[in-house]
Amino acid sequence: MPTPTSTPGEQPKRGGTLLIAPGGYPESFDAMLLTNSLGYYEWNAKLYSNLLANYEDDKIECEMCTGWRVENSGKTWVFDLIKGAKFHDGRELTAEDVKYSLELQMGYVDGIISPRGGLIKEFIDKVDAPSKYEVRINLFRPTTLQNKLLGIGASVIYPKGTARADLQSKPQGSGPFLLTQAISGSAYIMDRNPSYFKPGQPYLDRIEMKTVADANSRNALFLTGKVRYFQGLRESNFQGFMPTLEQMATEGKLNRKSILGGCGPQGIWYNAAKPPFNDVRVRKAFNLLADRKALDKVMNGPYGYVSVLGYTPGMPYALPPEKVWDVIPGWGTGAKKQQEIEAAKKLMADAGYAGGLQVKQMVRTPILAFDYHAAHEPFQQALKQIGVTSTLDLVSGPEQQERMAKVDYLFQLYVLCQSTFDPDEMIGQQFITGGARNNTGYSNPEIDKLFLQMIQENDFAKKKELFFKAQDIIVLQDVAYAPFTQSNGVTFWWKNLGGYTVGMTSWGSAGAYRFDRVWLKSS
Repeated sequence: MPTPTSTPGEQPKRGGTLLIAPGGYPESFDAMLLTNSLGYYEWNAKLYSNLLANYEDDKIECEMCTGWRVENSGKTWVFDLIKGAKFHDGRELTAEDVKYSLELQMGYVDGIISPRGGLIKEFIDKVDAPSKYEVRINLFRPTTLQNKLLGIGASVIYPKGTARADLQSKPQGSGPFLLTQAISGSAYIMDRNPSYFKPGQPYLDRIEMKTVADANSRNALFLTGKVRYFQGLRESNFQGFMPTLEQMATEGKLNRKSILGGCGPQGIWYNAAKPPFNDVRVRKAFNLLADRKALDKVMNGPYGYVSVLGYTPGMPYALPPEKVWDVIPGWGTGAKKQQEIEAAKKLMADAGYAGGLQVKQMVRTPILAFDYHAAHEPFQQALKQIGVTSTLDLVSGPEQQERMAKVDYLFQLYVLCQSTFDPDEMIGQQFITGGARNNTGYSNPEIDKLFLQMIQENDFAKKKELFFKAQDIIVLQDVAYAPFTQSNGVTFWWKNLGGYTVGMTSWGSAGAYRFDRVWLKSS
């Protein structure tokens, strides 16, 4: 069993209560389906376990297994399970539970595919449980991405036979903490699981998670040390607090870690299967109109970075700014932007909308003062320049996710957060035909073909070439998505919080939110 992360010479201490103050409350205990708020993994990770887990950086390790081996030229992965692990209700967790959970995640049980973890269906042919403590995952083709996906917060293990309805009222987990009390819309009180399968863990006696919707109040709780970590998806979320936080980190009061890419691709998402956006000319017009420089200021302040398909400078699959600004259509500045606006007017006329167009712009509420939220109204006003009247269609988070799943909207400004930042996820999740999070109705056989080539390619240079080919088709040729700038992620935590780690992303890693290795140091 991996040992907890700690400073050399320090030994984890048992006991204490940790206060956590997220901004929202989860709609259910179904970790596979929760995608309305990324913070929901923060709640449920304490109650569940995975076959594999990601605790730190991009490392994947066994959680409910003692090890794995690869057979059949890389097409079969065999996992040996921990013996004696139990769900909170006392049932032993076995290979049949893992098999069932993976099939549920892929949509094979009830037809509902996990939005964030369902991509594994593109790799997994079938799952076998030949014995009580052995799971065999048979792949269509050799790949390693499935292990990353199995380490995220959506890839939890439920008891065999668990139905979605069962997860509305109580968790069905085997995690380090037991749910003692749930106050709907407000709080979880979780106590140490004395039967947890990891010897000696968790270290904390109790975790109290209490919803604090107001960002300023959450900031105050952290700055006063009442909350010991402050995890934002993007630097832009902090805006006015960043100078103070950075100064405290410089003075050695706080730990700090950046996560390049932040959340994921942010921009205009179209319903490419329905008029008017099934016409590429309309999609191109909207893309050309968007003034990235102006929108960057209102969305990100000083924390915006060029991103074409979710990757910011410094990441392996990113384009440098000089290859984006005034080069890629829609990224014009100054006089070039004015030329792009004129070109957008012509495209609208050519598409039959010379007399104007009225559309609904889906907007997720509440409308915040940063990121894509801050761009809704400025872009609505800008659309008038090309004869488009946009009505803001205000929806709640759950309604937005439901409509996205049904592709029941025209267009929206939004960010689709990534779980691993693997290029196979970036393409396979959103852009292949029938992808687990293809919420746009977009379909191009060439992208499907490139995706299959990408997931089989182990040579980095060749894989990068395939990714850029796909990116050019998606962004330049088909304009299936119109990218904006985006912010990197950042996390701060007090020095008196031991064992705290950050995983592949700033939000989605199962182990990093498990908190079975977290402990409280002296104040």
